[in-house]
Amino acid sequence: CAGTTCSDVGQTCIDNSQSATSLSDWECVCPPPANATQVNGVANCSFDECTIKGSACEAHDQTCVDPNHLVDDDWTCVCKPPAVGSATATSADCVLDECVETCPTCAGTTCSDAGQTCDDPDKSVNSTSDWTCTCPPPSNGTAVANAATCIIDECTYTCPTCADTTCSAANQNCKDNDVSSSSLNDWECICKPPSNATAVGAAAVCVVDECNLHGTTCTGQNQTCTDPDQLNADDWVCQCVAPLQGNATADAANCTIDECVETCATCAADTCSKEGQSCNDPDHSSLSTSDWVCTCPPPSNGSAIANTATCQLDECVETCPTCAGTTCTDAGQTCVDQNQNSKSLSDWECVCPPPANATQVVGTADCSFDECQLQGSACLAAGQTCEDPNLLVDDDWLCKCTPPSVGQATGGAADCVLDECVETCPTCAGTTCTDAGQTCVDQNQNSKSLS
Repeated sequence: CAGTTCSDVGQTCIDNSQSATSLSDWECVCPPPANATQVNGVANCSFDECTIKGSACEAHDQTCVDPNHLVDDDWTCVCKPPAVGSATATSADCVLDECVETCPTCAGTTCSDAGQTCDDPDKSVNSTSDWTCTCPPPSNGTAVANAATCIIDECTYTCPTCADTTCSAANQNCKDNDVSSSSLNDWECICKPPSNATAVGAAAVCVVDECNLHGTTCTGQNQTCTDPDQLNADDWVCQCVAPLQGNATADAANCTIDECVETCATCAADTCSKEGQSCNDPDHSSLSTSDWVCTCPPPSNGSAIANTATCQLDECVETCPTCAGTTCTDAGQTCVDQNQNSKSLSDWECVCPPPANATQVVGTADCSFDECQLQGSACLAAGQTCEDPNLLVDDDWLCKCTPPSVGQATGGAADCVLDECVETCPTCAGTTCTDAGQTCVDQNQNSKSLS
């Protein structure tokens, strides 16, 4: 009997004649899709699955391979060269790197022969002729399905032959007239206008006299133009012409003049100094002339524009070696400087207060005055005499009674007294009473009450 001979290998056992007289006729039958059998033994079940599954590969232009005809579902789709890739029991995802493989559309040595790198951005077998050649740094450039035209701008990149900062350090422009990678060391430094000088592979010598271009800016303002360094741009200078002072770079200057210092037709020269006066020019603009000022020295006062000042010195007010100071005021007098010209000195006067009208030049006046000249009539009207005891003192005049009356008063008529018992007068008692051994009494001693 078969026993487990068939089942042990995954086959089915069939006994077609089960007659007791028909022995050793059992068969092992392969499972589908193999249809092989073997009587009284294990069948050879080898089967190429590609005969059934191959269409799945062929639909993608792939080859079907069954590596083991005794194993199920191990059939494989294999990509056709130059594509690579495989997949078991399904179609493969084929890859074609046109930079690596060899094919009619592949790069081959096209890029490497040009010293360039190759890259296939889409390795799908349906994407062909899309490989690119890329130039090596510092050159620049790419091409699809062909060698690239490499360029290198030696003014932009850094390389052994590049300009780097040679031009910019000299304040010049850089230009690479041929940027192909095969044309090196041909960059130029170009001077900035107005110079048009150039130099290949080095800084240019940019000599230019900028006054030839900008000089009219200066001369139009009656100024001179100079270019101190003809290798540098924008350094031309407008210079004011003496006696004007000032300069400016790359523009007309703002010229100034101090008419007290410089020498010119409108300048002060020694006009102020010869008179001992100071000079000041309040506006140094070259458009403002003849505005200088002479100013008198202290303590005098006065100024004048474009001329000598007439100096005033009031010796009664100011402080100076010849001035009055407090000489007059200390004496109660008024100080008067009739001529205040600063050249007229030591002419101040002390003037007495009224009614005295005395004056004294450079000193105290003698203000003595007899007030009886003015006030005496008040005394005379009362039959009295007027006396001014101190001619230097005001309001001290006296009215004095006429003898034998006695009495006096300041600033007015006196109340005169006459004692007829004591005094001697035509109406007086004399010794009349005493001779008779009597006492004399004058009840009313008013000088107007007599006898």
